[in-house]
Amino acid sequence: MRFVLNLHRLTLSVAIAAAAGGLSAAIVREDAAEPVLRLDLPGHMAEVRALAFFPGSSRLVSGGRDKVAIVWNPGGQPPEKAVPGTRDIGRRRSLERVLRWQVARGTRGAIQALAVSAGKRPLVAVAGSGAMGSTGEIILLDAKDGGLAAVLGGGEKPGHRNSVLALAFSTDGEWLFSHDFDGACYAWKRDAGWRPVELAARESERYGPARTAAVQQLPRLRPLSAVGGGRAAVPLLVSPEGASPPLWRLEVVDPGVPRQRSMLPTDHRGLVTALGACADGRYLASADLGGVVHVHDLADKDPKPVSFKIESAAESIAVSPDGGTVVLGVAAAGGGKTPPRFEVWDVKAGRRTCVREMPASVRAVALSDDGTSVAWTGGWQHEVFVMPLRDLVAGQPVRGRMGGVGRRIGRIAFEKQEPGQTTPRRIAIAWERPPGGGQEPRDPRPTFDAIFDIEKLGVADPPAEERLAPPAGFAAAWRIARASAQPAGVEVWQLTHEGKPAGLIPLDLGWQGRMGSVERCVAWLTEIAADGQRANAGEPWGVAVGTDRGIFIYALAADRANQPLSIVRRYRGHEDGVTALAVSQEGRWLASGSRDGIVMLWPLPTGRAAALTERFGVGLEVQNGRAVVVAVDEAGPLAGRGVAVGDVLAKVSVRDEDDAARTEAAAGKAVVAALEAAPWGSQWAFVVERAGRAEEPFNRQPAWENIAAVHLADNREWAFWSPRGYYAASANGDALFGWLVNRGLERLPRFHAARHFRRTLERPDVMSRLLAAGSLAEALRQRKADESDASARLLPGLLAAAPEVRILSPEAFESADGESLLVRATVEIPPGSDLSDVRAYASGVVARGAGKVVAERAEAAGPTARTYEWQLDLPAENEHLVQVFAGTSAGVTDVEQTTITCRQSPPRRRPPRLHLLAAGVDHYLHAERFAGEGLTNLVYATKDAAAVRDSLAAHAIPFQGLSTDVLLRNGEVTRAGWQKQLAGVVDTIAADVTPDDLVVVFLAGHGMNAPGKQRGYAFLCHDASFEERGGELLPGASSTIGWEDLRPLAALPCRKLAIIDTCHAGALAPVKRGATARDLQENMVLVLSASADDESSQESDAWGHGAFTKVLLEALAGAADVGGGAAAVGGDGTVSLDEVVAHVLATVPKLTAAGLSAQHPTVAPDALVPYVTLPLTKH
Repeated sequence: MRFVLNLHRLTLSVAIAAAAGGLSAAIVREDAAEPVLRLDLPGHMAEVRALAFFPGSSRLVSGGRDKVAIVWNPGGQPPEKAVPGTRDIGRRRSLERVLRWQVARGTRGAIQALAVSAGKRPLVAVAGSGAMGSTGEIILLDAKDGGLAAVLGGGEKPGHRNSVLALAFSTDGEWLFSHDFDGACYAWKRDAGWRPVELAARESERYGPARTAAVQQLPRLRPLSAVGGGRAAVPLLVSPEGASPPLWRLEVVDPGVPRQRSMLPTDHRGLVTALGACADGRYLASADLGGVVHVHDLADKDPKPVSFKIESAAESIAVSPDGGTVVLGVAAAGGGKTPPRFEVWDVKAGRRTCVREMPASVRAVALSDDGTSVAWTGGWQHEVFVMPLRDLVAGQPVRGRMGGVGRRIGRIAFEKQEPGQTTPRRIAIAWERPPGGGQEPRDPRPTFDAIFDIEKLGVADPPAEERLAPPAGFAAAWRIARASAQPAGVEVWQLTHEGKPAGLIPLDLGWQGRMGSVERCVAWLTEIAADGQRANAGEPWGVAVGTDRGIFIYALAADRANQPLSIVRRYRGHEDGVTALAVSQEGRWLASGSRDGIVMLWPLPTGRAAALTERFGVGLEVQNGRAVVVAVDEAGPLAGRGVAVGDVLAKVSVRDEDDAARTEAAAGKAVVAALEAAPWGSQWAFVVERAGRAEEPFNRQPAWENIAAVHLADNREWAFWSPRGYYAASANGDALFGWLVNRGLERLPRFHAARHFRRTLERPDVMSRLLAAGSLAEALRQRKADESDASARLLPGLLAAAPEVRILSPEAFESADGESLLVRATVEIPPGSDLSDVRAYASGVVARGAGKVVAERAEAAGPTARTYEWQLDLPAENEHLVQVFAGTSAGVTDVEQTTITCRQSPPRRRPPRLHLLAAGVDHYLHAERFAGEGLTNLVYATKDAAAVRDSLAAHAIPFQGLSTDVLLRNGEVTRAGWQKQLAGVVDTIAADVTPDDLVVVFLAGHGMNAPGKQRGYAFLCHDASFEERGGELLPGASSTIGWEDLRPLAALPCRKLAIIDTCHAGALAPVKRGATARDLQENMVLVLSASADDESSQESDAWGHGAFTKVLLEALAGAADVGGGAAAVGGDGTVSLDEVVAHVLATVPKLTAAGLSAQHPTVAPDALVPYVTLPLTKH
């Protein structure tokens, strides 16, 4: 079998020379500050590769392929006490800080190694596949505040030139040791400005070509360890060329005198796979590819190790301070029949004392300094496990499970379309299951778990599979299978048509990667029918394949036999490998799922197009010698950077992968020819001219971006976004993602949470129209928005205008005493922005009055830095979430937070007070007039409001009953009446309110979306009326209660809880609580809603209440007192607020499951819940 492959790969030019016609020189770096969308979940979302305990073992840091390091407090809330079916609020409390470094697409930014130094103010070293040029940079972060302490190497500085795979601090913290994939090893001296000392040169320089090539074929492991005396232990290949297996020994090097080395006499067969030393460096444990573990006592003059054999190679290892115990991450064996394992061994007895089979590889283990606590990885959802070693060996169940939010997409499918329906509306999603007991292969067709409604914007239970379109489309007589010949560096797939060879797909492993399973990662593309409703079930014209580097569409040609097929289009966007594809029934859309937990939607071509359109989504015409844009596909690569018809591509430039030669073009014909022939794996720098003026240069590959993406969290929260920043989200969904912007090698990147831009970017009205409109630009036009032309520049502009908050005091891990806390924070304000609001909170309690400005610094043409102070009154909690909020007049915000503990709970100034404002409406003045629109009378709304009031009055013993008791029913519920009552309450209690007081607002009745692009919340009063504007049924402002009518609560320095039990029917569209509760959440009002966005609040005669209120009343009466949870007072007859929340979230879906559909309450902001453990009722 013979075929021709073009393996030449091009990468980005780092500079563009001056363009013709007076364009100034433009520098476009590979690390240019283009926003990178990142999920932001309370745990790791990809494989965890490194673990390290802090000195004293009070904290643990983990890092991995999701490109973040997380600092955990293992002593936080025990996660196993969380109520099943709810968000595990314990993992929010145990997660203390996320440490971020620079990232890029693909593997750039993946963390491979971590280390924590000794000392009172430890440093965290982070390394892996760097994103800032050399890939070998190491960053040092202050463990307390996460600030950047130093950058080691990177760019042209001395240091590593490949990914760093191992890090270790010397026992005194004065040296940092590092080892990279090329075998280079360095020691970095703290008191010498972290100047590097070379301990080992690259393997190619030490071993010669043949031995180096052999080593490069071995597993990608390059361990090292710090040992006593400030020395490092490094593996060294000692066997001659051709030895089988190769033999390795451990070389011990003193970085102060690097030429004086000693070698441990023990041979390691195949490869040294893992190294680990105890805290003082006396005992060193090592493991080899042959499955032998050695424990060396380096204090012994003749360090003969204690050795024992394990079933397969160890991937990670740690040893106790006395050298008597070794913990191991053991690789799978027997072709996967024996799963990965976490093991504990008694060294002297040579006996395994504990083994736990794990669903994924145990890439990292760690022992605390004193050897009493152990941590390990290997969870299917990328959990980190921590527990006392003694309890583990005694066989007790694992209690410390931190994170566990990673969700791998296993299968996706569009719902079949109804007659006349030209656009898919819903997509079903299945999570990949772990292997069954380590013995059974995972199900290639996992059951669907949920379905996301693209138009109505919500999550529902999945339909029967017969209602789903075939994900792979219609293959007809085409088949695909792995080819028999597999050249080095290429994965080849053979296509057949009617049983005969019909072309090859050669995947270059360098930039295309490996394909996933044929059953789930192949989709056949057929021509779209004339009616546009479904794809013709005839011969497919193309095939889409998903790999671990993206998605590629190839044009089919039955006459190609054993020749490569041509790529028609490339899609690029997932952070991890593609695991599933699905084509819509009418053939216009492709969906992809990935190990990154995201489902993306892509526009499909209708067949072959011009090469330029296939690659960059534009048409060019040479006019007056210049390349002028005459057509733009609004979903194409260049449209994503704002290129429009009439623009001139003044210059394009690309460098080869060795940066040895640059290809550039400025003349019109040359530009067209270069882009038409652009290799699919190349990255180009563009200089665009508009109306005679050069735009900001940018980088682009010939790869299309998704039109939208969705992530479903494990608690039914969701986010649905476009690459340009517009999004829709559930109640907490806007906290699931954001954008990271690199700011150069010597400065940490900035992460911007999506919720900080909600006033501009949260557009459910636009997102619900995306697929029907065909592009974001068209959806904006349909909404008569004026942002369409500038949408490509909108997100970068918003990010640049965002304030940046940094809390100076208190620092993380600090303790507080007394009734108040001094908070100091600096807010950096970009030029052109002005602050409109700065606030500070302690566990949801706002500071009294405005912050005091204690310092201000302004830079010419630069940002202004302003430092504020607050004296925050503390509620009676043992742990506090301290937050500082800053907002600009343009609606852009930022929030920084830290956690502190109290040595003892602050004393209460007086018994806490409970203030209730309740309103219920089940009889509407204009119900008959608007019955056709869904304004029906209800049955239980006023009864529910009264019942909640009575329960709180009877059981709120900690509050000594109700200090404020306002209950409005039916005709009493008008906007004017509400405003009067609320103003009276606030005026009465404001002067004497304390942090432990609680204000509860309860609303029961109809609710809907108010007018405006943000779709604000509107509770319908007794006199509600409607009018149609712009094709929408909208409530009259004078007959609704919205955020402005609740705003007076924001300034009260106490806890606030809003309980929203609203129904909808007919033309009263479901309340998009994800958008409507934002103002309440932003002001730290905890919002407990009766149901998810697209669900009704059910009521029944059998319950005597609405389902939500029935469960709420039971919770208040004692059902929520589970004797645990985050509340310190649980189990003694007292129900705490966080217990009520957990009980309601878990119980309402069970109660309503037998009805039309399960009802799922929501709570937001959920990050606040673990810190509101105040006692609510006694029973």
